[in-house]
Amino acid sequence: ARQRLFSAAASEAVISCWDASVPDDDNDDDSAKLRRRRRHLFSLDGHEAAVSGLAVDATRLFSCDLSGVLKVWLIGAELSTCVQTVAAHASAGVALRACNGFLYTACETEICVWTASDDDEAPVTRLCSLDDDAHVSALVVNAEKMFVGLESGRIACWDLRFAPPRRSQSMLCGHAAPVTGLMLFRAMLVSSSEDGSVRCWWLAG
Repeated sequence: ARQRLFSAAASEAVISCWDASVPDDDNDDDSAKLRRRRRHLFSLDGHEAAVSGLAVDATRLFSCDLSGVLKVWLIGAELSTCVQTVAAHASAGVALRACNGFLYTACETEICVWTASDDDEAPVTRLCSLDDDAHVSALVVNAEKMFVGLESGRIACWDLRFAPPRRSQSMLCGHAAPVTGLMLFRAMLVSSSEDGSVRCWWLAG
């Protein structure tokens, strides 16, 4: 069975990875099934500051930390190796996403777009930097759009079909506090905020 990797990081700067592909045994009770699904594979210890963001593609794990450092890890069946370390931002990286061969990082008002290639010597290379007019607190991307949650509570949209990406003049407004998370589900954008609300935005048309 193909391995499905589940990764998490905490304030001690260590990334833990689990195998989520272990099949259930019909003879297991609920607690046994839960333990099987939590088979720990390995831990990644390389950051010197707390890890603030994780992203994955088919074979790699990307991580950023509160000092602005970005790391690229080559994922294997039982271990992972750090193949690149980049000073991505001058301070804490707060958001990290990977999509279609590109990597997106954010820090304060700066958003960086990176190419994520198969080059062993330089897996990620900075393609461009974009400046927003407010502090970024979350982001999510798909093949054509990048949605950026801001500390003002608004959500900006960037068109990734252009080089460099272009920001739309319109904003999604509805939160009264910083945006804490963004998720895309089919034609819907879901956002959460420090104001305690979760909002769903219909993106079709």
